[in-house]
Amino acid sequence: GSTLFIDPATRANLELLRTLSGSRDGSLFKAIDRTVTGGGARLLADRLMAPLTDPAAIAARLDSVSFFRSEVRLCQSLRASLKSVADMPRALSRLALNRGGPRDLGALRAGFEAARAIAELFAAAALPAELAAALA
Repeated sequence: GSTLFIDPATRANLELLRTLSGSRDGSLFKAIDRTVTGGGARLLADRLMAPLTDPAAIAARLDSVSFFRSEVRLCQSLRASLKSVADMPRALSRLALNRGGPRDLGALRAGFEAARAIAELFAAAALPAELAAALA
């Protein structure tokens, strides 16, 4: 595929998510994690565990990183909007399993409101292809 399979022993030895002693401190994840949502942290962990192998996909990802590094105000506004978002996938999961409640519905409402605000942030931006495709 377009991602590299890393076997569990190699993952452990690379200390991607945890050190050999089991601590998050000292892991690659801890060193680079600047996420503000649970979903963002899970996505980063997934990407560390299965890195891209396709040069075009890697270049597209780097274009997205460069975009956010150059658009400081947009990035700050995006981070502020995301901080207010509850963990929507978890709320959806609880609701799908009939274990959810009003708090989960409120989390979804707040998430959709934040999504609208985020879409407005990106509306005037010249997005790189990977981001444009993700938002389409």
